[in-house]
Amino acid sequence: WTSNNTAVATVSATGVVTGVSAGLATITYTITDANGCTNSATADINVNTGATATITAGGATTFCAGSNVVLTANAGSAYMWSTGAQTQSITVSNSGTYSVTVTNASGCSAISAVTTVTVNALPTATIASNGPLTFCQGGSVTLTANAGTGLSYQWSNGSNNQTLTVNTSGSNTVTVTDANGCTATSAAIPVTVNALPVVTATANGATTFCQGGSVTINAAG
Repeated sequence: WTSNNTAVATVSATGVVTGVSAGLATITYTITDANGCTNSATADINVNTGATATITAGGATTFCAGSNVVLTANAGSAYMWSTGAQTQSITVSNSGTYSVTVTNASGCSAISAVTTVTVNALPTATIASNGPLTFCQGGSVTLTANAGTGLSYQWSNGSNNQTLTVNTSGSNTVTVTDANGCTATSAAIPVTVNALPVVTATANGATTFCQGGSVTINAAG
């Protein structure tokens, strides 16, 4: 067995032809009998260009839940992703490993290396109070965000402590950020501060007098 163009195709002693690069080659089989007579047969081989398969991420492949990344395969004639999708691009919002098989116009296919996507869960954001949320002017309530390793806090009034002492009416929320940079905002906690009643006291006479005297105080409110 021989090949006239080993840069394109090689042939083994048993007739197995292996494509090396795109192009044409002629494979020849020559036989010599016991009488020293020889004859040959040939076959023309056309080796098509091999396919390539790569994945390009349109952004970070590690992100917080609620976000996504677009994975795009290199140009080809057909695509088959590990998810079953058959488009050139897929949008990924779940953790996992992703690969794609790309087929070119010659019908040759290749499978890409794996791309790993990591989706980090959002932290919890809750508020607990140490007392009633409705109280009289002069009182207060302490609001406390949930604890956790590596958490930071941003209250709706700008405070960045885990606890917040409130003495005015309003709606209060806290945004919690974890070590991965993922954030969550709590439900709003309304605080109502009731004004104190107006009260007056008026004396109907002199408030300085001798022992045995008296004055009447009139109160209103």
